[in-house]
Amino acid sequence: QTRVPRFGILTAEAFDAHTSQPAGAAPLAAARANGFPDEAARTALGAAMVRAVLRNALPVSVRIGLSELLASFAEEDVLAVRASVVGEPLEAAVVSGALDSSLAVKGKDALEEAVLRMMALAFHPRTLGLREGAGLPALGLRLAIVVQRMVSSEASGVCVSLETHAHASSSSIAKRPMALVRGCYGLAGGIGGKQGSPRIPSDLVRVERPSVAADNVDDDARVEMEIALKGEQLKLDDASGKTVTRMVPVPEHMKRECGVSTVQARMIAKEALRLEAAFGKPQVVSWAFAGRLL
Repeated sequence: QTRVPRFGILTAEAFDAHTSQPAGAAPLAAARANGFPDEAARTALGAAMVRAVLRNALPVSVRIGLSELLASFAEEDVLAVRASVVGEPLEAAVVSGALDSSLAVKGKDALEEAVLRMMALAFHPRTLGLREGAGLPALGLRLAIVVQRMVSSEASGVCVSLETHAHASSSSIAKRPMALVRGCYGLAGGIGGKQGSPRIPSDLVRVERPSVAADNVDDDARVEMEIALKGEQLKLDDASGKTVTRMVPVPEHMKRECGVSTVQARMIAKEALRLEAAFGKPQVVSWAFAGRLL
């Protein structure tokens, strides 16, 4: 079975409304006027813009929208807050590793704080540098914010519906059309987007796929696994009475096992291809398994 946990979206217009407030306009105006002649200037001005975004309260209209969004979730729900780039695919690709999620968010104040942190990432010196390195203007990134009920998952990650040359290995299977499933135990598999994060050892699982997404993945499609040594996993912990995330050891017998089975890898790839067929282009999909439920 496959389900999408309840979610809501704070649109890019909310991002624009907050980042254009007069109280925080000075650092942004200085950056637009002077640009970033060197790394020191980018670091200084980026840090100033981040402080301005974090220091200013969200506009009243945005806070009302967040309250209404929060009311759509159950009181016991723990939330994940993610930034979603609004723009061309290249804009999303170059900063995917810089937009970390906020996990185990609960309550109005915590949600507003998480949203501010997500918005501030658009002006972080690292984000600015990644955009400049890709030939994009350092300023100009716009973000929507996705708020979703968090799943306490046994495994999680990202699936690229069509593996490109940049991700491909030298193995023979990678020369055929493949879906790439990246993941690990626990909650942290989506960190770093499709590129992953060096902080989180992840398994790479390639699933053979048809050239046309609408034909979808065969039930006996070939699967190839590159298994990472996974010493820790990120889990929810509410032992203290407050739900937080914590790194905990992976049991010894699981460290060298793949986080997903071949059947689960095919399930993930099938969903990614279904979305590719619906949207008409390759997709990058976050996934999680809670028991048998994808």
